[in-house]
Amino acid sequence: ISLRQIKRLLIFNIFGMASLLLPDILAGRSGVDGAVAILCGIFCTFLLLWLLGGNFKQMRGDYFSYLKEAFGEKGTEFCEIFYFFYSISIAGFAAYTICHLILKNLLQQESFEVILLLLLLLGAYGIYGGIESRGRVYEIIYWTLAVLLLIMLAFSVGSVDTDKWMPFLYDSGMDFLGSTYLVFGIFSWIIFLLFLRPHCAEPEKLGNTAARAVLVTGGLLFFIYLLLMGIFGTKALAGTQFSVVALMSMVELPGGFLERLDVLMVGIWFFALYALMDHMIFHSVNIFMHTFSLKNKKYPSILILILVYAIARGCWESLFFLQLLKQLFYLAAVPISIGISILAYILVKRKRRKEHV
Repeated sequence: ISLRQIKRLLIFNIFGMASLLLPDILAGRSGVDGAVAILCGIFCTFLLLWLLGGNFKQMRGDYFSYLKEAFGEKGTEFCEIFYFFYSISIAGFAAYTICHLILKNLLQQESFEVILLLLLLLGAYGIYGGIESRGRVYEIIYWTLAVLLLIMLAFSVGSVDTDKWMPFLYDSGMDFLGSTYLVFGIFSWIIFLLFLRPHCAEPEKLGNTAARAVLVTGGLLFFIYLLLMGIFGTKALAGTQFSVVALMSMVELPGGFLERLDVLMVGIWFFALYALMDHMIFHSVNIFMHTFSLKNKKYPSILILILVYAIARGCWESLFFLQLLKQLFYLAAVPISIGISILAYILVKRKRRKEHV
């Protein structure tokens, strides 16, 4: 898979979820200062990229052998179990978000289960298509969706009221730090690049490619947040779910062309969230097969699709389960994933230094 394909895949993975979920949450916690929290979250992501770059330089093979060198057999098994449940939880949450988005904006009378089953059938096709074919698909649709989004955002600029950008730097310290961490949590999904290194055509340039993807995604998110804040205002934005899609229903193109732009724009977030779901299913299958030394991915794929279905349906039917999943993500999964990378870097460096001595 080429660096260009990886860059576009990363943009899809992070932008879709971040632009849908973060604006109303940041507005409720930090108001206009949510824009600064986005910039701070991006800065923290670059620190994470620096850490990943150190790991990339020490890796002699794939990430599994690197973990084995750092933690041994038992430690690697723990890491693999963690990454398996982490990736599958993200996939399930992405599936839930896609279905919720479609039900809210397109097919209000349709059944959640029907949409989810059709989505997972599409996911099954993606598993057997391989990461290379998926990369080519995302490369083809990238500019079509990007140009469409930029046109819609450009037509929205005229509705911005800059008075709604005040008061600025008024947020309390803890709320601001919480908002920064919310942004960083979603951007921290770049940590799965460690698994992608063997599939990359030019692995030595992977870090720079990821940095450009973070810069593009972060810049877009920052611009969209200011746009939404200037149009909705703090209180209205905090109470508007999927506000960026709601914004598209307010845009009017000259000549009355395309009356329901929000319906058209749902396609952008569908492809972005599907790319995230599909990518995390790929990692889940890959980790499961490596852990149990399997060669045939048929049965692991079926098991993982069932688990994704269970997580997505659990999020839909139980608010408690949905909130629990979010809490586990921010309080456990993000810190553990970063902790593993830090420890692996330190332990491998120390072991190799001893070997040279």
